[in-house]
Amino acid sequence: MVSREDEDKIDEFIKYRELEKNIINTVKESELDHLGDNICKLGFIKIFESEDTSWFLYEDTKYILILEDDSGLYLYE
Repeated sequence: MVSREDEDKIDEFIKYRELEKNIINTVKESELDHLGDNICKLGFIKIFESEDTSWFLYEDTKYILILEDDSGLYLYE
């Protein structure tokens, strides 16, 4: 039998994986000009932007997403 704590960890992991999937799909399907706006529609807030890097914070402040124009994307918990 799975404890409530383990169920919560599993649910949290599933939410994280779904968020990753949504981010990847958004990046694949978005034009570069609309990418930042589309990331914000997922619940992220742009907190910083430099010449080639944008930093986003998730609405619950649990995740940071970094988009680099030439290197890709990074999601940190």
